Amino acid sequence: LPICHMRRQEGVLSGRQTLVAVIGEAALRQHVGGAAVMSRQIAHLRSLAERDNILIRIMPFTAGAHAAYGSTFTILDFDASTGLPTVVCTDTLTSALIYEQPDRVETYVSSFDMMWPLANPEADTVKKLEMIEKELT
Repeated sequence: LPICHMRRQEGVLSGRQTLVAVIGEAALRQHVGGAAVMSRQIAHLRSLAERDNILIRIMPFTAGAHAAYGSTFTILDFDASTGLPTVVCTDTLTSALIYEQPDRVETYVSSFDMMWPLANPEADTVKKLEMIEKELT
């Protein structure tokens, strides 16, 4: 992992930072590395979802098209004391972009806010992760 990803991961795993994520159901069902690898990844997500500072929701197939359909992005929202603005990172096949412009950031924040209620609540997400893990074994 790039150093910035490792530092973010360290902050979340230590409990110093909060992670709020929506993961598309397709990402959990696409077999990458085989069933054993996927099973371990799902188990890891399930253990992360049990932490107080990590909120994970699954966007079910039944949600259909939504505000972020076909898009992957990360919103980094910093503590006001840092003086850093909220930024959005997007990764595509050929590039990675970081948006700082308030209007662009607001578009992504609004998209996230629209899709959050469409995703399975946290308790249902844990149950779904358990179900997917069982299907893999």
